[in-house]
Amino acid sequence: MLPDDACMEERSTRPPSMRPRTRDSERGLRALTLALILLIAFVVRVSSLEAPSIWVDEATSLHRAAMGPSEMITTLAFDHVPLYYLMLQAWVRLVGTSVFSLRMPTVLFGVLVVSQVYVLAKHLFDKAAGRIAALLTAVSPFLVFYSRMARPYPLLWSCILWAVIMYVTALRTGRWRWWLLYAVAATTAVYSHFTAVPVLIFLGLYPLLYWRRLKAQWPQWIAAHTVLALAFLPLITKA
Repeated sequence: MLPDDACMEERSTRPPSMRPRTRDSERGLRALTLALILLIAFVVRVSSLEAPSIWVDEATSLHRAAMGPSEMITTLAFDHVPLYYLMLQAWVRLVGTSVFSLRMPTVLFGVLVVSQVYVLAKHLFDKAAGRIAALLTAVSPFLVFYSRMARPYPLLWSCILWAVIMYVTALRTGRWRWWLLYAVAATTAVYSHFTAVPVLIFLGLYPLLYWRRLKAQWPQWIAAHTVLALAFLPLITKA
C-alpha cells in the first residue's frame, strides 16, 4: 500500500465523533481569542483612568448631567443633544462623581465598540477579518484616548455601528424588524451627537445606487426613515 493510500485510509476510518469535537475546539478557540481582545481593550482603557485629572470638557459634562431632565432638554445648545448627559446623570446618581466613575461609562462603550466592529467586519467579510478589526480597534491610540474621557464620543460610535449593522442586515434580509431596529439605532445615534447625521445621510442614499436591485425594499426604507425623521423633529423645533 502506498503512503498516500495509507493516509487516506486512516482519515476514512477516523471516528466521525472526532470531527464535531474538532469544530467545537475551533469554535472555543475563536471565542477565547475574541474574549482576550475585549479584555485587552478594557485593560488599556481602564488602566490609570484617574490620570490626568478632570478636563474642562469633562467638567462641562458633569455640569450638564446635574441639570434636571426637562431643563437639560430645553436649555442645551443645538450642538449638544441630551442622550449622553441623561445617561451620565443616571450613572453618577448610582456610583458618584469621582474621576474614575465619571469616565467609566465611556470605557464600557469603548469596549462595546470593539465587539461591534467585530460583528460588522464578520458580516462584511469573515470571522478572521472581524478578529483583526477588533484587535486594531482595541489598541488604536485615538480610540483609546477618547474612550478615557467623560464625553459622548464612544456612545456616538457605538450607536453608529449599531445602526450600520442593522442597516446591512436589513438590506440583506429585507425583513421589517431589521429596518425597525435600524430606525431605533439611527435615532439613538442622532441623539448622541449631531456628527451622526452625515453617516446616516450616506446610509439613507446608498440604496439609490442599486435602486433596481433593492426596489422591493423601498416600503421598508420609507417607513424606517419616516420614523427617523419624526424622531429628529423635536431637535429641529428646539433649534
